[in-house]
Amino acid sequence: MYFKPRVFISSTFSDNLQLRKRIKTSLSEVGMEPLLYETNLTPSIAPSTYREDILSADFVILFINDQYGSTTETGQSGTEEEYNLARNYNIPLHVYISRIVKLS
Repeated sequence: MYFKPRVFISSTFSDNLQLRKRIKTSLSEVGMEPLLYETNLTPSIAPSTYREDILSADFVILFINDQYGSTTETGQSGTEEEYNLARNYNIPLHVYISRIVKLS
C-alpha cells in the first residue's frame, strides 16, 4: 500500500501566498498531500475545521517572517495557533524563519 504523507503548510497568508503555492506544487509533485487553509479548507468555516486538518497531518511546515498575522478568537494569530497545535500534539514540525535584512 502506498503511503501519501499529509503536510499542513502554515504561515501568514497574504504575504506568503506565492511561497505557499510553490510549496504546494512541490509537495504534490513528489507524491505528498499538501494541506493549505486556502485550498483544502473553507476559510468561512469555524476554526475547528483547520485545527482538525492539522491534527490529521503527518507533519507541519511552518514559515515565519516579520508578520504576526490576524488573531483568532484565542487571542493568538492563526499561525501561532497552528504552531502550538503541532507542538502540543507532537506532530513533527519543520520551522523555517526568514530573516529580513534592511540595508541603510
